Amino acid sequence: MFGAAGSKYDRLAARRGQRYRFVFVHSDGLQLAEASGILAPAHVEPSIDGTFSLEDANKALAEVAAGGSKGKTILVLECQNL
Repeated sequence: MFGAAGSKYDRLAARRGQRYRFVFVHSDGLQLAEASGILAPAHVEPSIDGTFSLEDANKALAEVAAGGSKGKTILVLECQNL
C-alpha cells in the first residue's frame, strides 16, 4: 500500500537527487525522547515552510491547500495562566 502511495514522491525525489522516508509516530514522551537522542547529535533540522499564530490558522490552511509547500506548517499556541 505504501509503495503505491509513495511512487509519485519516489519519482520526484529521484529527479532531484533526494531521498525521503515516511515515519509514523504517536504522541509518546518516551518515543519523542528517544528520537531526540538520535536526531540531535546528527544536527537534523526540520524543514519549516511557515509559522502562524492560532488566529491565522485559516491563512495557514489556505497556504497548505494551495500546494508548493517546502516544509512543515507550524501553528504557535500562546498558553497563559497554566
